[in-house]
Amino acid sequence: ADRSGRLRTSVLLANGSWHTQILHGQDATVSVTLAVDPSGTATVCSLAVENQGTETQVQFAECRKGSASNVWRTPLTIGPHQNEDTQIVTLGKLSLGTDGGLLLPYAVQTWTIVQNYRVDTVESRLGYRAPGETAFSDDLTLLTRAEGGNSSYTPVMSAAFDRDGGIRFLVNGGLYSSPGPYQNYVGPANAPASSQRPHHAFDEIAIDSDGILWATQGGNPLSVFEQRVDVPPYNERIQWREERPGLRASDNSFDPALAFDSHGRLHVVAGGFDGKPVHAVRQSDGHWDVERIDNETGAATHPALAIDAQDVVHVTYWDESLGNVIYAKRCAL
Repeated sequence: ADRSGRLRTSVLLANGSWHTQILHGQDATVSVTLAVDPSGTATVCSLAVENQGTETQVQFAECRKGSASNVWRTPLTIGPHQNEDTQIVTLGKLSLGTDGGLLLPYAVQTWTIVQNYRVDTVESRLGYRAPGETAFSDDLTLLTRAEGGNSSYTPVMSAAFDRDGGIRFLVNGGLYSSPGPYQNYVGPANAPASSQRPHHAFDEIAIDSDGILWATQGGNPLSVFEQRVDVPPYNERIQWREERPGLRASDNSFDPALAFDSHGRLHVVAGGFDGKPVHAVRQSDGHWDVERIDNETGAATHPALAIDAQDVVHVTYWDESLGNVIYAKRCAL
């Protein structure tokens, strides 16, 4: 989203130029996530604020599909009808399955008046969209918080498909597992998230080609966790092994992103309040190579990471000191 709140998509073309489109420009976009399938078609999900009168604001979410060469199609619907009492308050990371299905974690806040007190209820939901469908259906809904007063609480969520078509959903320090969409979930299993984690650190999970689940935990220092029991039957007895890529404590690396290359190596990108954007790769022998991405950027936040078929690492992040979105790439290691 640009400074005026308009939602833009940009595609780096083969000739080195960027092709940019504005998907909508009437509302303030506050959150966005995307996934691209092997054909090059992207699904972009966004959360925006719509002004309705002088004092009323309603947040709404939608997903659109398209590519650099065609028109973005009719939005896909997410969740319940939004109104002043029920609103989507945050989006997680969009995940793409091998069959074309989509997973989208999101949180819904509702409020009611009970004995002259406002009571907020926050639910974590995992939306699933099957191939060919035009809307997300709720595959799992969890009550994550209910309290009086005006709450700004938002859960920490991430989801991924495993190699067998099962689903893993990490939310607020608990891991929920299912053999597939529309099937029962088991959980919560103890996840690696620490109760001492900063409120704004977002955990992310990914599953490698061997079926091993990895999770990042932002904080000081950044940690990576491995969970080797990732095959059915799903159960709550999960053992995690922690690794630390070697980021110095002064990096304060939050909002980490992770991805795998064609050799199965795990890559992590993170930013810090007082540090520069950092890239770490886990080699086959278990040691981590860490490097700075950009020595000029100030506070780099909201990093995103993708690795193409040639193992070129592509990174974007937000430079808070200049107010710019930065794109960087690194040739294959």
